[in-house]
Amino acid sequence: MRLRDTIIAMIPIVLYGACSTPNADAPEAGRVHTKASIATHGPEAAISPDPCKICHSPALTGGGTVTSCFACHEEGPPFTRHSLPYISPEAHGPDAADTMRTCQNCHGSLPNLFTGGIVADPDIYNTPSATCAATTCHPAAGAHPTNWQGTNDTTIDYLSTHRTAKNQDINCVICHDFTQGREAPEPRAPSCFSAGFTNADGATTECHPGGAGAADHPLPYTQPQDHGSAARDTMDQCQRCHGTPGTLLFTGGIASTSCAAAECHPAAGAHPTRWQGENDITPDYRSTHQEANNLNTTCVICHDVTLGHPRPHPTAPSCFSSGFTNSDGSTTECHDEGP
Repeated sequence: MRLRDTIIAMIPIVLYGACSTPNADAPEAGRVHTKASIATHGPEAAISPDPCKICHSPALTGGGTVTSCFACHEEGPPFTRHSLPYISPEAHGPDAADTMRTCQNCHGSLPNLFTGGIVADPDIYNTPSATCAATTCHPAAGAHPTNWQGTNDTTIDYLSTHRTAKNQDINCVICHDFTQGREAPEPRAPSCFSAGFTNADGATTECHPGGAGAADHPLPYTQPQDHGSAARDTMDQCQRCHGTPGTLLFTGGIASTSCAAAECHPAAGAHPTRWQGENDITPDYRSTHQEANNLNTTCVICHDVTLGHPRPHPTAPSCFSSGFTNSDGSTTECHDEGP
């Protein structure tokens, strides 16, 4: 046999030997990219997204078995991530309340896990501490703080509450029964149709048996004679939806309607300007704090209902005043011996 024929005969053997040992860095079967490419594709795509468009479509929306870039980057171009570090509640809390599904893209996995995802994966980012359910983050609730109701929040300088969450039918539905009659995807998640719920730390809060976003009252509810009497008794309950619990604000919350709107109570915030009662000018309705109940939960939001207790709201009249002049110049005698 000639030398040339011998070499040609050996080629299949050489090629077979070259492919007999798998390349650990090669993509998985049926894939173009390696698993670790998730961590490196960002800078590469930033240089030019044109190579990506060959498979991910000109609009980067994918198709067939090819992933859409918007599946992970819901906000779209420029497909940026959040800043780092990003662990303080006031930094990532509001974003997470709006886009929890986006958080799950990197920090969890379908259907309802928030246990690290690709960020904790040792073959990709290898950051185990990046799980939302870490002991230093949300170990009891997984995706959000334990005291997520809002009124029993213990977060310093930040109110963590599901009441201000947006995109509820995208985010909350990951774990909860957002639609009545639908079984909760996460069995431990409280129902959105519960009358109350007790947290893992034992804190109990009233909820909304009428469902997520359900008003605790009929709608519309703007006429004074409709809502005035109820507000006098349960103004702290009004603040749950129309303000920010734990503050002096009645400027809207999960319910966008502000009690302090120009057509409502712009001067007094939580109630009519002429709240004393004797000088009321509301047609067909007597608006007066003299018939208010629950002073220690309602009035105490702004006023000093206990002698020697400082007023939470500096411009609120003292409950131990002999008189008060409203912002409209109306003066009324009060009760210097207390309410």
